[in-house]
Amino acid sequence: METFERCKLNWEKRKEGNHKSLWLFHQHLIQLRNTHSVLIKRARACLETGFDEDDKLVWWRRWSDKEQLFCLMNFSEQDVTFQPELPGNSWRKILDSADERWMGPGSTAPEKLDSTHKLTARSQSFVLYEASPN
Repeated sequence: METFERCKLNWEKRKEGNHKSLWLFHQHLIQLRNTHSVLIKRARACLETGFDEDDKLVWWRRWSDKEQLFCLMNFSEQDVTFQPELPGNSWRKILDSADERWMGPGSTAPEKLDSTHKLTARSQSFVLYEASPN
């Protein structure tokens, strides 16, 4: 019985400390998934992907008629600098899992990005950018 009691979810913990940050992070991800047209439609014809096995990076770019997203995921135990090849003039950061808000060490990725800028992704994190309207 003791093991069972320890394994039961304690829903009150979602209101405190690290549990609260993790709860809010997942709420934010769900909100993005349910409101961003690029993530709702998910057409494979509107998807580009890539990776760098040596640096343990994976990236994707998705688009719809009016919106584009770019995501860089760093699976390395080290911070990694990367220069994405992005269309358009300007991209705005909309989520960085390394932000202190999400219990991360702090973001190193720039708030705005274009095809001439490099970005540094913190170890074991991801960063999501949205194309700014032209």
